Amino acid sequence: MTKRVHLGLAIAATCLIGCSSSDSNPAPGMPPVVDHVAILETALETFAPDDYAVIIGDSEGTLLSIEAGSFSVDERHPIASASKWLTAMIIMNLVEQGVMGLEDRPQDYIPWWTADPADARSQVTLEQLLAFTAGFDSDPDDGGCISNPLSTVDLCALEYYEGGLAYEPGTTFHYGPAHMQVAARMAELASGQRFTDLVDQELALIIGLSETDFVIPSALNPRASGGGRSSARDYAAVLQAILAGTYLSGVNELMVADRTGPPVVIGSSPSAAEVNGFEFRYALGHWRECLQATWDASCDGRVVSSSTGAFGWHPWIDYDNGYFGVIAVAEIVIDGGSPAAASVGFAAELQPLIVAALPQLRLAR
Repeated sequence: MTKRVHLGLAIAATCLIGCSSSDSNPAPGMPPVVDHVAILETALETFAPDDYAVIIGDSEGTLLSIEAGSFSVDERHPIASASKWLTAMIIMNLVEQGVMGLEDRPQDYIPWWTADPADARSQVTLEQLLAFTAGFDSDPDDGGCISNPLSTVDLCALEYYEGGLAYEPGTTFHYGPAHMQVAARMAELASGQRFTDLVDQELALIIGLSETDFVIPSALNPRASGGGRSSARDYAAVLQAILAGTYLSGVNELMVADRTGPPVVIGSSPSAAEVNGFEFRYALGHWRECLQATWDASCDGRVVSSSTGAFGWHPWIDYDNGYFGVIAVAEIVIDGGSPAAASVGFAAELQPLIVAALPQLRLAR
């Protein structure tokens, strides 16, 4: 397999920390220097797919990248549910501007949405829609309007509305496309722009993205929860902007808060985390990671956000350690299993290695 690794001055960083020009051995009594970058690089080459890319960086830019096989960090690929984080960012950018509010309800914008207090649909909020707790029970593979290129965001939201709610708003987490399609329609009407234009105006142009759009299944009916396309470099630029505080600085703390802890009940959740033995919770449009089987106080204190896509796209931000990562894959099956589960597991293996290597990588910048 061909791998193209870009480590900047990582070797120089290692020597700056523990080497001299005349003798690379440590002084007597000193512990040997550990080349954490080399350890990380070796781990990066163990991923199962033939074609993939990984980018690691922080608020100042890329620290390390690897391209395996024929994969390029500049190629545009469908990113499936990694779209959810981008959609939430776009909508939260409108919230930051005061165009929308998290307590807004669909009937504030959508003419056909009921305002009858006796109808539970009137109690749905934008916050619940982004947290997938508004009460809809659609599943990602249900099909229907969400896969229909001839539909529109409005007609698809109407289809979900007419299907009704399965749960009282705010009580149950159910991972599916209805919530974000409704939220996208609210954003269209609040802003006066089509969702595809919002992707450009409220994300791509602000950050300087060239390979990011939402056109699946069509530009008329972009799937807000999974219809995005991007490149690894573009997605890395988004995460860098968040860490740098140049994008969503006023609302990101709201975005990362856990929205599915008790008393919220878990109705339906994808298995990418569970397959690896982890309990993730949901924030607004993305996961809060906990790398153990049961969420406890240690997970409350761990602020790592991610958004895994079905084809293996896995971006994350480790706020505690101030870095981001993007695993970019475009495969349907990896070794007979789920690409999403494989990427979540791979990221979990990489995370402690990345944290250990950060000082050397940053010194090499």
